[in-house]
Order: sequence, then structure tokens, then C-alpha cells
Amino acid sequence: METNEVDRIALGLNHVSWLQQDYLGNPLWSYVVFFLYVLAAVFLSKLADVLLTKHVRRLTEKTKSKLDDRLVDVFHGPLKVSVFVLLMHLGMKPLSKPPWMQEYLAHGFGIIVALALTYILLKLVDVSYELAKERVAIRDPRSQHQILILLRKAVKVFVIVTAVLVTADNNGIKVGGVIASLGLTGLAVALAAQETLSNLLGSIVILADRPFFLGDRVKIGVDEGIVEHIGIRSTRLRTTEGDVITLPNRTVAAANVRNFSKTTEQLTQPASKS
Repeated sequence: METNEVDRIALGLNHVSWLQQDYLGNPLWSYVVFFLYVLAAVFLSKLADVLLTKHVRRLTEKTKSKLDDRLVDVFHGPLKVSVFVLLMHLGMKPLSKPPWMQEYLAHGFGIIVALALTYILLKLVDVSYELAKERVAIRDPRSQHQILILLRKAVKVFVIVTAVLVTADNNGIKVGGVIASLGLTGLAVALAAQETLSNLLGSIVILADRPFFLGDRVKIGVDEGIVEHIGIRSTRLRTTEGDVITLPNRTVAAANVRNFSKTTEQLTQPASKS
């Protein structure tokens, strides 16, 4: 470790003459510095906890929006862990350690911070999903949330895969071959699951365009019935005879849809006053 970096971390204790004595391969001042950083880690992580749970929470409770309350919950745990880990890492730097231990500790601290950041990103995805679901429900209470659920899962998978690859690359693991193999595997899966993917795209079209809702009486192609379920793979209709018809979403997205419920709503709406 460079001299300037040692001076910054050691808080000037490395220049105190009576702390220069060696003990178990390290000068006495390095143990004192480590002990001070441990105390600082405990104190500052507890301080961050108190500030978030009491002072910041009181401020967020005064606002009408629930977004700030959710953000406090998201950053609460990871902030404590990150502060504690960072100060512990700084406190251990002046201590002489075998190269393998130094390497493992550096990687370990980096992985812990990466886990904290990944946790924050995943929680932010959940918060975004809840906010989007509330807004969609306010705009149209009958709308379903499968497309939001699908997007949330896709974004979470992307965050996790990206975090793993970036963390591995920062820890000296070559990820170029892994990315290439993932690309080939994804291509093979896409070719093998063309029908499933087409149904998935069909469900996105249906949920985005919203030609019908649950409970609507519709005619899709030659099939007619009440919409019972709009899923990721298929849509289910119940006929007047009580039978259930399951239609692949790719078929529904490409078919002519006649919605009798919407026609009834338009006919029964009161005429606007001129």
C-alpha cells in the first residue's frame, strides 16, 4: 500500500513513535487503527439506521406520496451493510496479510457491496411495479397486470444476470466465453420454443391493446363466450353451454375480435348534453 494512502487511512497514528513496536508481524498502530475503524463501522451503521428509521421516516410520513416511504425501506438495510463493510475494509488495509488472504478479503468485500447494490435494484423494480400497478388500476380497474408481472420478472432476471457477470469480471473471472455461450443457448432456446414465444408476444399485444377484459362477452374468430382468464400463454372463454374454450394468445392476437360487452356499454351510456 502506498505511503499517501497509509497516511490517509492511519489517521496520523503511523507517525506516533511509541506505536511503532511490532506485534505478530504488524506495528501496534495498525491494530489501533483497525480497532478505531471497527468502532466507527458499528457507530456509523447504527447512526444510519437511526437517521433512516426515525428522522427521515418522520419526514416521509408527512408527505402524501408513498414513494418516499418505499424508498426508505429499500435503502435501509443495504445502506447499513455498505457503511459497515466499507469501514471494515479500510480498517484492515494497514494490517500485513498474506497475498492470498488480501485477495480473498478484497473480493469478499466487493461481493458484499455488489449484493447490496443488486438488492437495491431488485427492490426498486418491485417499487416501480407496485406504482405502475396502482396507476393502471386507477385508470382502469378491470385491467389485468400480467404484462407488468412479466416485465418485472424480465427486468429482475436482467439485473441478476448483469450483476453476476459484472461481479465476476471485477473479480478476475473471464466472462467473454460465458456471454458467448449464453448467446448461443438463448438462440437455441428461441428456436426450440418458437410457439411459446409467439404466444408470449401475443399475450403482450392483448394486454397492451386491451380489446377485452375479464367478464366481457366476446367472439374471437368463430368462438364465442365470456372471458374467464387472460394468461401469458392462452385466453379462456366459457360458452353459454358451460364449456371452456382455450385459445392460444397468438391466435387471439391475429383473429378478429368482436366485443359485445363494449357494444352494450356504448348503447347504455347516457347521451351527452349539448
